[in-house]
Amino acid sequence: LSHNLSQIRKCLPPDCAVMPVIKANAYGHGAIETAQALIRQNLGYLAVFSIDEAIALRQAGIAVSIVVLGAFVPQQIEDIIVHRLTPVVSDRSLLEAMADATHARPTPYPIHLKVETGMNRLGLTQDDLETLFKKHMFPHSLHLEGLMSHLADSDGDAQEITEAQIARFNQALNVARSGGYEVPLVHLSNSASIIRFPSAHYTMVRPGIMLYGYHTLPSTIPVPDLQPVLSLTTC
Repeated sequence: LSHNLSQIRKCLPPDCAVMPVIKANAYGHGAIETAQALIRQNLGYLAVFSIDEAIALRQAGIAVSIVVLGAFVPQQIEDIIVHRLTPVVSDRSLLEAMADATHARPTPYPIHLKVETGMNRLGLTQDDLETLFKKHMFPHSLHLEGLMSHLADSDGDAQEITEAQIARFNQALNVARSGGYEVPLVHLSNSASIIRFPSAHYTMVRPGIMLYGYHTLPSTIPVPDLQPVLSLTTC
């Protein structure tokens, strides 16, 4: 695991942070054990899909920042706050619900915003962002720690699909910055795009399957020296 992480880091600029994705029990490798091993590599952020996955890590003593990539409902916001989780907010109604739940806190609560750039699944639109940032309607009780999106086809043959998503993401980032928000954590790249699209590295990347020694890149793309983390032996 540490070897694969070092291979990924070689592809990144020195100031680009790594947020490993350990969803689905770390792709079957054991989320708690994987988290503990990654933290020993001086990583300060982990990403999971669900709130339940994040709570399980907290209950195991994992204290670093945990970003929940998946959707949630307003009834789960109390769990988010109690367990100090960082949610990815993908629509205006959830943003308002988070603002209501945190309005009495002494300091703004950190969230990441998800932008729709072409996955056509979840995310704020460009119009949403214009309203939030240019009209200064982003809630004061929240801290915009991160801006992110999800690439639909970074390991596919048609590079122009990902390039178009990167362009849309840059537009969204410019809207936030022009509204006075210097977002610390800007992340778009998954495993494949870390290798294929350096322009999408920004300030943070989200490697998943590559951490565990595998990749889905086309055969024409040079890949790092990856080593499978999991092995199966018989007696």
